[in-house]
Amino acid sequence: MTSGHIVMKSFVFLTPLVWLAGTVLAQTCYTPDGFAVTNPEVAPCKIDPVRTICCHSNRTLAAGSPHESGNVADECLPNGICQNRYTYQGKAEAKFWLEYCTNRDLESGRCMDVCRDARGEKGTSMITPCDGSANSTEWCCGDTVACCGGTSAISFPQRFVGMVNGTIAGSSPTPTPTTTPTPSSLRSPETGNSTSTPAGLPSGTSNPPSPSPPTPPQSPSLSTGAKAGIGIGAVLGALAILGIGFFASKVRRLKKEAQRSRAAEMSLTPSYADLYPDKYQHSGFPPSELPSHPPAELADTVRAAELGDHRESDTGVEGKMPELV
Repeated sequence: MTSGHIVMKSFVFLTPLVWLAGTVLAQTCYTPDGFAVTNPEVAPCKIDPVRTICCHSNRTLAAGSPHESGNVADECLPNGICQNRYTYQGKAEAKFWLEYCTNRDLESGRCMDVCRDARGEKGTSMITPCDGSANSTEWCCGDTVACCGGTSAISFPQRFVGMVNGTIAGSSPTPTPTTTPTPSSLRSPETGNSTSTPAGLPSGTSNPPSPSPPTPPQSPSLSTGAKAGIGIGAVLGALAILGIGFFASKVRRLKKEAQRSRAAEMSLTPSYADLYPDKYQHSGFPPSELPSHPPAELADTVRAAELGDHRESDTGVEGKMPELV
């Protein structure tokens, strides 16, 4: 396996993790004023077509649980409204809320841009169906049905389509009772949670909208989704570093194995020096050069002499060679 194949596999492995981290980071919920929601009970809806709507759906108590046990989780309705369904003394009750959005811009077409004047300090508002059911197509802002059939009623389809058709305004003010009312549903000022007061208890109309705009938090902190995204991003970054280190070490190991393999092949090649170690050492002694002397002429020790002419001696014998026949 080459280093190129290893790097390609590492990218294939890390790409889904990076995409998952980016998806988690994108699931932050915002108030209508564009501030991040820090309440861990708030989460984006998980059904189509309202995945950009946020409700208090991250509570421990499931929808339909007894109210006496605590705050019950919201349910995301297909029309973009958060339904808080619970039981009180065995009787089923339900309240409906306009809550948050995953887009900072309330006018983006992905949020429920209605009942702005009725939204409280935390950016939420009750909304009441004119026919008393979750499938109603006509609603009133607040805990009242006084606007039903009038010009201030809000109309929108049973499935969220990105835009709300109807009057985008609060309901007309209703007379305030002379006695101090007990709202049938409240928002906790500390957490912004929906806490429903059972219908069996004394109730009245909701408090009138405040004439002054809600004061945004001075220093909003990161939402739970953002914190979770940062944590997952850090983990994925660490995994990416570990993965790159692992593949780098694997590449180095493969290179070392290749070098050892080449060295082993070289060691199998025969050496003629090993086969003939005494090629130049037949005498058993290491080879050495003859002593170096300068060139010299041989000594001239022979003297020149003339041969005898073999002439006639005094005896008269002629000294000549016999003739050849």
